[in-house]
Amino acid sequence: MPDVEKVALFGSVALPLTEVVPRFREFRHAGVTVLHECKEVDIAVWLSDLACAPALRRARGQCVNDLLRERDVGVAHHQLDVFLLESGSD
Repeated sequence: MPDVEKVALFGSVALPLTEVVPRFREFRHAGVTVLHECKEVDIAVWLSDLACAPALRRARGQCVNDLLRERDVGVAHHQLDVFLLESGSD
């Protein structure tokens, strides 16, 4: 998309995986550790023109569908947050 200038992944998905004791009682009592949970995907998108926002929303949905179909990785649409930022801003 020509109006997209930069994209950044941030939040728990962008962090190195660490082992944690999960919140489930059975695991906590047994001292079992698992890799930390990633509850959502956060993406920052810098745009030069907001007119492309509807097309960006459709592309987001298509990417989530493609990821599940092609890689068997499921991310619910409501778990993918896209933050729109003004071009040139930090």
